[in-house]
Amino acid sequence: MQKIAPVAIRRANIVDADALISLEQDALGGVFGRTGLTDWSSLFAESGVFTYLAEDTEPFGVIAVGNPRETMHRDGNTGEVIAWYLHPRYQESGFGKNCWYMACPSLNGETSNGRLSGFPRLQ
Repeated sequence: MQKIAPVAIRRANIVDADALISLEQDALGGVFGRTGLTDWSSLFAESGVFTYLAEDTEPFGVIAVGNPRETMHRDGNTGEVIAWYLHPRYQESGFGKNCWYMACPSLNGETSNGRLSGFPRLQ
């Protein structure tokens, strides 16, 4: 019988920035070099942005949601998925959907600061 590793999805913070850069590079196949596309440090400093990290022994998924980047879309009713990455070896496993479910309440104005969800990783 194969061992099941515990998986958690939690709010990410500034200390996770380097791991998120690495995760983004892996998810994008390293196409964008060492920096990736997302300025994670700026996202953590911005109010109204919520970032969730999926991890087992290491981070493998991230979703960041918040106010729209474009001012014309900031009507108080619209949210935006700013970044959503899943490491290739975890794709098609349902974890992307789990990250989405964690982020949805934040898009609706419900904060989940203390919420932690755990899902078993089945292989």
